[in-house]
Amino acid sequence: MEYGLIGEKLGHSFSKIIHEKLADYTYELCPLAKDELDAFMTAKQFKAINVTIPYKQDVIPYCDVLDDSAKKNRGCQYHCKQRRETLWL
Repeated sequence: MEYGLIGEKLGHSFSKIIHEKLADYTYELCPLAKDELDAFMTAKQFKAINVTIPYKQDVIPYCDVLDDSAKKNRGCQYHCKQRRETLWL
């Protein structure tokens, strides 16, 4: 997956439709169970992901750089980006 959304239950999400209408890339919905999150984040097989409930705080330890908003809110704003193996939030 290059671009997409991770979370627990994504059946209600319009993210795929919106992203693929506005941009020229494939956007995937990737439902993850809690026990799958570590392997997904450690593998870093994505360019950019959006993060939704219940993993907004759980992804922080995997990020190398946090912006001020993420630090203040102690949670993922909505996406982590991978840039040269560095995860940004």
